[in-house]
Amino acid sequence: MSLHHRIINRLFPVSPETTDSLSDWASLNGIEGIPLCPERFGATGPWAPDAPPFPELHYLSQPRLPLRLLAGIGGCTIRGRDGFVVLPDGSYLMENTSAKWLLGNPAYFQRFQSKPIPVEGPVFSLLGMHCREHYHWLHDSLTLMHQTLDHLPDNTKFLVPNDLPDDKVSLLGAFKINSEKILVYNPEIPLAPDQLYIATPASPHRYDAPDSLVWLRNKLFSYYEIEPKPKRRLFISREGAATRKIKNMPGLESVLDAYGFEVIHPEKLSLPDQAKIFSQAAIICGSHGAAHTNMIFAHESALIIEIFGGVIGFRTYYASLAIALGMTYKVLMGRSEDPSCNPKEILLNELDLRKCFKENKIRKNE
Repeated sequence: MSLHHRIINRLFPVSPETTDSLSDWASLNGIEGIPLCPERFGATGPWAPDAPPFPELHYLSQPRLPLRLLAGIGGCTIRGRDGFVVLPDGSYLMENTSAKWLLGNPAYFQRFQSKPIPVEGPVFSLLGMHCREHYHWLHDSLTLMHQTLDHLPDNTKFLVPNDLPDDKVSLLGAFKINSEKILVYNPEIPLAPDQLYIATPASPHRYDAPDSLVWLRNKLFSYYEIEPKPKRRLFISREGAATRKIKNMPGLESVLDAYGFEVIHPEKLSLPDQAKIFSQAAIICGSHGAAHTNMIFAHESALIIEIFGGVIGFRTYYASLAIALGMTYKVLMGRSEDPSCNPKEILLNELDLRKCFKENKIRKNE
């Protein structure tokens, strides 16, 4: 791209049209997609019909999930680091992203974009917002294949990020997708597949569909040869993280030890080892973070205790995930000097921790 174009991109951004619903767009444009699942309700909390204990969780009382559709469309472009889908009419599909994430992205607002290169044959994209991260890859990307795989042509290529860790790429083996079917996406080079197969998200984050999550869990159980045996009590450390660390962790270790909790550091473990450890979890406790995604590997009888620093905000992903998986979910509220939902440190009162254990009938080691 020339210097002239780069200057224009900076000074004169554009605002292309956006499309909120794949099914509505397909209907308006005469494209006959494959209905995968009708409009339905997502996971509901154990508090329904009563109000949830925290206002941020109210939406979980009766979440409505849209109709799921699979459509093969020619003339689409995939561009940007997270693989935004540009439909043939030039509009950007919103169902695999958010307005805030899209509108502030150069792949959306730049007037001059790199020319896409053609890709022969059908493509199914596993890209999406934050798709390289642990939660979003397992929860958003892999569940896209629920109910879709049997409808895709045999020669379909599956598009994955170029910098996705090998242990996450290897999970495609759980769906019988070998290396010959994997197409690695370079975010610097937009793609124009002959035919792009697009599926409405199976479990939009924070609005989980139990059938999709249970399907994914069973696939991963089979792949890792896991038979969940809930017996261990896990406390997730965020010692190496930049945010949401338990400030007074040393002072809580004696309490955790008395109640039989093991302090684990998932970031130091391979994905197979994480799967094995969490498959043995009876209780998973820790401050909000990606490691809670590993409840997917746990038994449905597991108790999930998520710690916040005083504010939950939009970070209700794991509440929804736990409920969809049939687990019991509880919030343990700590304190923080930061009023946001992403504090650097959380102070957790020892008495509050003991009270939480007592209320949830967690006994000391005997």
